[in-house]
Amino acid sequence: MLVVRYSAFFDENVHNRKYYNELTLSLITLERFVCNFINVEVIIYTLSQYHKSIEKLMSYFSLRFRMIILDIDLPEKYAENSEFANSLSNMSDVDRLCVMRMLTDFYILDNNAYRLLIGTDIFFLDCPQELLSFVWGGGANKDAKVLYMRDMYTFAGKEYKIRYFHPPILNGLLGDFYCLAPGVSLEQEAIKGCLKMIETWPVIPSRFDPPLPEYVTTPEQHAAAILLYPFGGEALPSDRYSHISNLHSLSVLHTHTISHAIQHLDNSFNEKFIKIYENSKK
Repeated sequence: MLVVRYSAFFDENVHNRKYYNELTLSLITLERFVCNFINVEVIIYTLSQYHKSIEKLMSYFSLRFRMIILDIDLPEKYAENSEFANSLSNMSDVDRLCVMRMLTDFYILDNNAYRLLIGTDIFFLDCPQELLSFVWGGGANKDAKVLYMRDMYTFAGKEYKIRYFHPPILNGLLGDFYCLAPGVSLEQEAIKGCLKMIETWPVIPSRFDPPLPEYVTTPEQHAAAILLYPFGGEALPSDRYSHISNLHSLSVLHTHTISHAIQHLDNSFNEKFIKIYENSKK
């Protein structure tokens, strides 16, 4: 079985509409291109103020899913993770949510299962054969326990490294799409210790190599690239699994420009998306 984890700290209200729309389309594409070929359980992290909206959204799907309302189901852990994330500086509010997401992943998810950890802005445009092969039987590289998408767009076709960390990492790892094989797990103290180390690094010049001109920190992505390296990683082909680059050969696209995903899909996807969108406004 494959566990697919989303994190949804939003509802359908206008100021959250972009993220709600992304999750809607992501689920539509997951249902069509993944769930038809493999047993999937969707797990969605959310908060009490949003759970009714997420529950309504999930009613449009025939997906096996479980919603974890962090401040109700895991109140002590949620408070602990919030306090830790807020103790870190040099990061955005989104970065703090990603830190809390990572801590929850390695606390609550069953490490005996395959786990696909993705953002709401991930869209399946075709059958992700490399992912399915990995879950069905470990994929082509039997020594690799982490299957991951890379950000090749931001760094002009290069796999980024981390300027201030010298041991090897999973170069280029994108924090919004990686799959863990059974047995891959991280200790909470290891995650926190790594994030504290990252916290000590300068932000300028860029923590990335090659450097980025703008202020970007992404500590959760850095921690994943560092801590998951010992398990062995297999990078997904960038012509089929892409951050932003909108190629005709794509199986998976990571983007906040939802129209770039929609243009790859037939009318049945658009019809379901519009139906959910219209009903959510009632």
